[in-house]
Amino acid sequence: TFALLRSLSPASAELTAGAALGAAGAPLPPFLGGMDEARAWASGASRAELKTHTLAGFEEMTPADQAAFFQHISEPEVAA
Repeated sequence: TFALLRSLSPASAELTAGAALGAAGAPLPPFLGGMDEARAWASGASRAELKTHTLAGFEEMTPADQAAFFQHISEPEVAA
């Protein structure tokens, strides 16, 4: 199985593995705070799911929230 997946393009391998193993599917509505549920969903999501849901969420933000999000992801992390 590993050799078969390695013989495919990365996108085809991801689709094949997702079909065989099951992908994360659509995120569930938040039950208690949102961020914990979002992180739990993201940990099982495929690359394609992460990209599409992130972009859709970003596009729905107000311009001010988009700017704040961009600033957040652009800040280098400070080593402890």
